[in-house]
Amino acid sequence: MRIFALETDLRKIEEKFLSEGEQHMITAFHHSLIFLLAVVKYTIFTAIIIALAVTASVTFGAPWEWSSIAALVAWLLLVPYQVLKRYIDWKYDFIFVTTTRVITVNQSSIFRQTIKQLNLENFASITAQTQFGNIFPFGKIIFELKEGHGRGMTYLYIPHATTVADVISDTVAMFVKAGGYIPAGKQAAVHATPPLTTAKDMAVMPS
Repeated sequence: MRIFALETDLRKIEEKFLSEGEQHMITAFHHSLIFLLAVVKYTIFTAIIIALAVTASVTFGAPWEWSSIAALVAWLLLVPYQVLKRYIDWKYDFIFVTTTRVITVNQSSIFRQTIKQLNLENFASITAQTQFGNIFPFGKIIFELKEGHGRGMTYLYIPHATTVADVISDTVAMFVKAGGYIPAGKQAAVHATPPLTTAKDMAVMPS
């Protein structure tokens, strides 16, 4: 389903960018903690807004009606959009890797969609880094591009980031070694270890 710029059917995005002869290698999504942390953060914001409204009325004698309206306006401006944005990041943003390209989809809101396509030959390195001391099963994926092809990019909260980076690195290496085309028989040499998914698995993918 499409809601303004937001495409919730990720299969359509996959099919749109997968050319004839091009093979899907791996798709990586954000971990659910990217959304849960936003819920915690903005629950605290909500409590602070309520506390300020109560303080304004009790301590400074501001009318309850005005304090409530001010608190509601502040909450509407600060909280719902940010929580929705993180929900969309979790559910509908992903990194899609094929035998020729890396495609990053950032939908960020129902009004904005950014899709970047990077040829495998443009990558200088793909690095995985831990987050939160490697307590949780996710990390950062860092793309470093060759000189003249733009600045590097960092993606946070990627489940099993080390495995994702390994698969992408192997795909890039095979692409370069094969001279810009990975024969169908050699694609099996790049293996993703579980639990990595594709967009088709979203309906049953565990959080």
